[in-house]
Amino acid sequence: MNANTSLPRPTHRPLVAAALGAALLTLGTGAQAQMQREMAGGGYVGLQVGRSDYQLPCGNLYHCDDRDTSVKLSLGRNISPHFGAELSLADFGNAGRAGGDTRAQAANLSLVGRVPVDRFTLFGKVGTSYGRTRVNTAVLSDIPSGKASGWGPSAGLGVSYELSPGMALVAEWERQRLNFAGTGKADVDNTSVGLRWQY
Repeated sequence: MNANTSLPRPTHRPLVAAALGAALLTLGTGAQAQMQREMAGGGYVGLQVGRSDYQLPCGNLYHCDDRDTSVKLSLGRNISPHFGAELSLADFGNAGRAGGDTRAQAANLSLVGRVPVDRFTLFGKVGTSYGRTRVNTAVLSDIPSGKASGWGPSAGLGVSYELSPGMALVAEWERQRLNFAGTGKADVDNTSVGLRWQY
């Protein structure tokens, strides 16, 4: 062999190509698995705390404070990446009215539309609520006392942020139309934040 003849220089190109191929295969498999999970649907449980706002007349004789702390527990199911359904139970707290207080609780069933944007998801809801309300008033109040219940429409808007594959932070505004003694149907708004655990 001629001494001046040089052997072929080793190259790392095949190793780099193999590594890139393995990485792309892994990413593709993970993305495909995530898409399959999303298409198959998934459930979540949520707990939110917020501020309710009763859209009710205050009366003429007493001070009125129509806001209080609210608590909501929700159970949802993602039917597809863009649509789902949610069942929730909410306690809107006590509103100070007519020398007494007004309390409302509701069970809500809504259809949910979702738009994922990276780790954020924008969503809107429309549905119906079955509410139970109680109105206590003071003597000489021009607002009657009593209990009421019934169905009414509901709507909401919100955004969630994925903290981890199984947990998301949620901020939401909702409006539910409920029945109240002496007033009839009136809106209760609720703004809340909380966490969702996906399964």
